[in-house]
Amino acid sequence: MALLEAKKISKKFGGLIAIKDVSFKIESGQILGLIGPNGAGKTTIFNLLSGVNRPNGGEIFYRGKPISSLKAHQVCRLGISRTYQIVKPFNNMKVIDNVKVALFFGHKLRDGHRDETEEAESLLDFIGLSSKANSLAKSLTLVDRKRLEIARALATHPDLLLLDEVIAGLNPTEAHYTVDLIRQVRERKITIFMIEHVMRVIMELCDEIIVLDHGELVSQGTPQAISNDPAVIRAYLGNTNVGEALEKD
Repeated sequence: MALLEAKKISKKFGGLIAIKDVSFKIESGQILGLIGPNGAGKTTIFNLLSGVNRPNGGEIFYRGKPISSLKAHQVCRLGISRTYQIVKPFNNMKVIDNVKVALFFGHKLRDGHRDETEEAESLLDFIGLSSKANSLAKSLTLVDRKRLEIARALATHPDLLLLDEVIAGLNPTEAHYTVDLIRQVRERKITIFMIEHVMRVIMELCDEIIVLDHGELVSQGTPQAISNDPAVIRAYLGNTNVGEALEKD
C-alpha cells in the first residue's frame, strides 16, 4: 500500500480549473519530484494534500484512509508536514521559539518527559542554525529562513514532508548544502515530495518525477524517462531537452 495516493483529484477556483483528474502515488521512503511550468498547479497539489484546500473532485488517501475532508492541522497530526514557497516564520519571535511552536502540532503524542528546548536545539543543530537560535526570525537571510522553514516542518515529526521550492533563490553553495540536508532528512526515514524548478537538483535527488501542465499530469517516471519524454519537452522545456537545459543551468 502506498503511503499516499491521489485518485483523480480536481480543483477549481471559480471558473478556473487549477487541477484536473490528477492521480499519483507516493511510496514510503521515496523522494518524488513535481515539476511543471509556472501556473501548472504544483502548489495547488500541495495545498490539497496538506488540507489548505479541499478538492472539488477525487479523493486523497493517506495510509489507506481518506483525508480530503480534513483541515490542515488534522492532516499535520496524521504525519504530513510542509514548507511554503514564500517562507512564513513568526518574524518577531526567536528562531528557537518558532521551532518550539511547531513541536506541539505533530502527530506523535508528547510523552511529557521530553524537553522542548532540547528538542528544538537538536533540530536547529541538524539544519545548521544553532548559532542563531536566539535571533529574531525577521533578522535571518533567505537561506536561513528556508532552513528554519524546514526545521519547523520537521518539528511536527512528519512521515511525509512536502518541500515547496526550498532551493529557489539560493546561490550554488547554499543549494549544495540544502541538497545534502534533504538527503539527511531522507536518512531519517522521512518520505519526501518536492516541487523544484532547478532541474539539476530535481534530477539528482528524485527517484521518480511527475510533470504537470495546465493542471493535468502529462508524464510520470524516472528522471531518465522524464528527460526523454516529448510531452515534457513540449510542456516544460520548449524546443530543447533536459540534457541541454542542465548544461545551461
